Order: sequence, then C-alpha cells, then structure tokens
Amino acid sequence: MSDRRPSLQDRIRARRQDLFVGRGVALAQFEQNLTLPVDDPRRRFLISLYGVGGVGKTTLVERWQQLAERHGYAVGAIDTANDILSAIEQLTDRLAASGAQCTGFRRMLARYRKDRRTLDSDPNAPAGMSALLTRSAVRIGLRAAANVPVVGAFTEEIDKNDAAEQVDQLRAFLGRRLGRKHDPDLLLAPIEVLSKAFVTDLWKLGDQRPVALFVDAFEQTEAVLGDWLLQLLEGRYGDLPAGFLLVLSGQHPLDANRWAGFVNIRADVELPTFTEAEARQLLAARGVTNPATANLVLELSGGLPVLVALLAAAATDGTARAADPVDTAVSRFLNGVPDPDHRAAAQAAALPRRLDREILSVAADPAADFEWVCGLPFVSAHADGYRYHAVVRQAMLRSSRRAAPDNWIDRHRALATHYGQRKEQLALPAVGRW
Repeated sequence: MSDRRPSLQDRIRARRQDLFVGRGVALAQFEQNLTLPVDDPRRRFLISLYGVGGVGKTTLVERWQQLAERHGYAVGAIDTANDILSAIEQLTDRLAASGAQCTGFRRMLARYRKDRRTLDSDPNAPAGMSALLTRSAVRIGLRAAANVPVVGAFTEEIDKNDAAEQVDQLRAFLGRRLGRKHDPDLLLAPIEVLSKAFVTDLWKLGDQRPVALFVDAFEQTEAVLGDWLLQLLEGRYGDLPAGFLLVLSGQHPLDANRWAGFVNIRADVELPTFTEAEARQLLAARGVTNPATANLVLELSGGLPVLVALLAAAATDGTARAADPVDTAVSRFLNGVPDPDHRAAAQAAALPRRLDREILSVAADPAADFEWVCGLPFVSAHADGYRYHAVVRQAMLRSSRRAAPDNWIDRHRALATHYGQRKEQLALPAVGRW
C-alpha cells in the first residue's frame, strides 16, 4: 500500500463507507473468489456487475477494491475514458496509489508525448502529419481487433483518407527528425505499442502480487474501452498474469455475443435495489427512527439506494403529502437544508454535467461551498471531476427550470461563456476541437 497522505476524495469515500449497509452476499462472493486458487474451476477472472442507475454499484465497487487490496491485490480503477491512452494512464495512477508502479508504460508514454510535441512544432513536417498521427492514436485504437500488422493498420487508415503516399514520407521524416534509436511505431501505432508496455508491467507486477482492474460506468466507457479490453483478455498485447482480475460495472449486462468467449471465466452479478430490511438499516444508520418517516422514505424511494440516502438526509419528521416521488425527494432535501446558500448551491450545481471548483463558481456563486456540495450523497467523484447522480440531477433540473426559468437561462449562458473561454485557452488545432 502507498503511504501517501489522505486526500479529500479519500475522506469523502470513507464517510460513505461508514454508512455502507447490506450487500452481504455480493461482498462474500467477491471475497471468496479472491481466495480461490487460480487453477480452481470455480475461480472467475472477469466479473460483470450491473444494475439500474442509483442502485449502489459504485459504492459496492469501492468496497470490492478495498477487499482486493486487503487480500494483497494491486488495484487499478477507472470510471471515465476519453481515449485509450488516457485511460491506461488513469489505471496506472490508481495502481501507483495501491503501491504498484508501471514504470515501463510511464517511461514510454513520456517519450511518446515528447516526440509528439517535437513533431507538432516542426515547421518542416509533412503536410497533414499531425492529423494522421492523431488518427493513429484514436481511430485505430478504437477499431475492433483487425489482426493486421501495425504498419498495415496505419496504412489502411491512411488509405481511407486518400493519403497512402504520405506513409513513406512520414517514416522517412521520423527517421531524420528523431533518429534511428526511436521506434516509429510508437508514433504510428501508439495504442499497440503502449498497450504492450502496460501489459508487460502487469506481468512483472504479477510476480509480486495479483492485479485487479476495475472499470466503472461501463455503459459510458465501453464505447472507448470495449474493444481494447477484449483484446487485452485475448492476449493481443501479451500474456496477463495468472492471478489477473477484471471487474466491469455498468447499467447493463455484457453483450452475450461479444463477450461469449469468456463465459467460462466470467461471473455476472446483478445488483438489485435495497430490500426493505437493507433500506431500514440505512435509515437507522442515518438517524431516521420515526416509523412514519421511515415508511414514507421506503414508499418514495422504491428501495433505490441513492433516493433512500437523499430522503434520509432530509428527513426531519414523519409527515408528508403524496406527490411525485422524485420531486418530493428533491423538495424534502432542499427543505431539510437550513442554510439558504447551501440550498441554492445544491440546486445550481446540478446544471453542469460535471463539477470542479471553477465550474461550481460559475453555475452557482463564487462563494459556493465546494466541499459541502461534494459531500452530498448523490455527488460522486470521477477522474474528470464530480458528478450528480443522473436520477437526482434530472429532478433538480426540472425543479430549477419550473421555479426560475429566467435564472435557468442566465446560468446556462454563463456556463456556455465559461466553456467557450476554456476552449480558446486550450488553443487546440482544428482536428482536436469539438
């Protein structure tokens, strides 16, 4: 384990885990799997966790990660992915926090980025080179396994853009500009080369301790990582250590046809909503002891953990009027927060898709309490910031728009201006803009 000092995210996770209830079967089965020998036919090396949004998958995955580390695993985790290289980098960041360094990948990634900067700033580079290298790092990496050599894959991609004649020019230029010691494939097919470096690091780590990788929000990350993860398990980038474990968590079960080749090593775990006993256990842990209030929360939440937690945080008495469950949940939450600035921040913070300090100051107010917002039960930490749970965010948005449509418009305009300024500050080339 790493000896780094605790972060804000660590403290937020710790407080949530203090209130973790239920899920005893899922925890026990996962821990049992960790203890089985790798040659035991009951051992599973791929686990698919799925369930509706707000059912508690992320919280359970965090507990699974703790269990894995307790059993000596090096843990890598990711819940967002813009491209494969940044995804691998995030996995290695989490592995490092778990006390496992991927030095080979890190060294090669630094070389790749340095070479890209050198080439992108060279006025003598062949026309269109930067765009071609960008496609090699994104489009080729996202294609399903084509079983073609590295250079063939790059040439195929170039041909589609009627630019095959640039390949020889580009190779020659790379040799002159970077020297013979540099492998041109690092630039022509970075996904292939850097993935092999990553797997080599995992293999070396496997000599010391087992490795587990966790991919959360797979309903979103699959578009970027799905093919790559399949290739990883198939051994396209090299052999994985025998004790390797991959956990995928999302709203939907894995596609039966696409993942059929791994059915004998896979466990599918559907996470249901809370049972009444589990919901009451959480309510008791949150200090909700009034029977009428507890019954109301059970009725309005439908056992969905995120709404149980939301209503429990707001519950102050046992009275309520029948209304739309989500609208009532939002209303009760806001009424249960005495500070008007906190109430305003809670509602305004739902406007952007993700939060950081700067975005919150634009969406809400420069004086908005960022730490308080991040500690709300429906706000979760991600690699690119913080996000509201989708169910609660949509309810907040509906409430805000109905209550103050002019303010709704003004806040959206302020956010649009902020994002436009950020885009201009990045000074991205046309090929990298959106």
